[in-house]
Amino acid sequence: MIKILAVEPGQGGVLAQVLAAFHLDFDTIHTSNFERSLEQLRERAFEAVVVDVTLGDDAWKLLAWLQKERPHVGRFALLPEDSAELRVRVADLGVIDCMVEPFDATDVLVQLTSGLAETCFGFLHNINLPAFLQLLEIERKTCTLRAESAGRSGRMFISRGEMLDARVDGVSGEAAAFAIIGWLSGNVHVEHGCFVAERTLQKPISHLLMSALQYRDEAGLNGSADGDIDEMSFRRLQESLVPLKSELPPVPRLPSFLARLPKTMTLFHGSLGLALVDAETGLTLAAEAKPPIDMIQWAESAATVLRQEYATLATSSQDTDLMELVVTTGSCCELIKPLPKRPRCFALLLFDPDETNLVMARIEVDRWVNEHA
Repeated sequence: MIKILAVEPGQGGVLAQVLAAFHLDFDTIHTSNFERSLEQLRERAFEAVVVDVTLGDDAWKLLAWLQKERPHVGRFALLPEDSAELRVRVADLGVIDCMVEPFDATDVLVQLTSGLAETCFGFLHNINLPAFLQLLEIERKTCTLRAESAGRSGRMFISRGEMLDARVDGVSGEAAAFAIIGWLSGNVHVEHGCFVAERTLQKPISHLLMSALQYRDEAGLNGSADGDIDEMSFRRLQESLVPLKSELPPVPRLPSFLARLPKTMTLFHGSLGLALVDAETGLTLAAEAKPPIDMIQWAESAATVLRQEYATLATSSQDTDLMELVVTTGSCCELIKPLPKRPRCFALLLFDPDETNLVMARIEVDRWVNEHA
């Protein structure tokens, strides 16, 4: 159960009512001022706090207090309008994401669950830094790392498994990333969110790790002038990049949830599974399937295919919308249909080509989208 504190004006709060209506994995408590919010935060443990900035000074005081006293709690902001100035101000206070009125229930769910699932928080003592970075890449996590080793401190900014920037001793970019990776081990503070104005790194984390370690190997294994090189063979450094997950401290993460479609909703003849999926994260928002179909795995795979297709279109000169994708195998057809009203989401239908056809599949998906999405 994900505990959320919704701080909004009024008696019930619009967001609190939206979340309560889903009866899913959210336990939502509503407050409307700074003092009452502090009482709740001191009495209970919350995974997330959503603050409406229209509360004025109370909102800004609460966000500042959370940043200082409860940095492990995920912070979200409700904005009356999509203002760049407001987004910058709340980002400085550690806000993971912003929701803009009027609220769309599905979008709110996606932002909360994906924002909390992607970010992580904690303190890791004497961690194998290259191995931990590799795990963040695999898990597509979002966070800011403050690494400490031998009296030095540096920061790495990670967004969905990609390193956007690194900073140490007044240096940023690849040189800073190489320096921090070269420490090999140390203490790491994992902070919520990735707040960096400019991306200076374009390579995947795995490439950065190999390049950094190769650079250290070429520079010499017995240390350098800045003392960054650990006395460890390059072979052991390479082996440290592929540790067993059981050997690593657990990465904090929230449990995923699967919301069932309405009971009145049934799969039509020939269909094997149906899902509503967030295109950016592969998160399954709702699904129904015939055993042994695992729609969560199918959804993650479909999201990857869709993102790749969007990337291909972005590099082409064609100005066109992606209407659908169809993937066919010998025993199953996969229909991936982006939702025009919700660009972040798509419908995924699996069907048996021996039992139905693509025309009927399109009709059924369109009908389901109109009724439920």
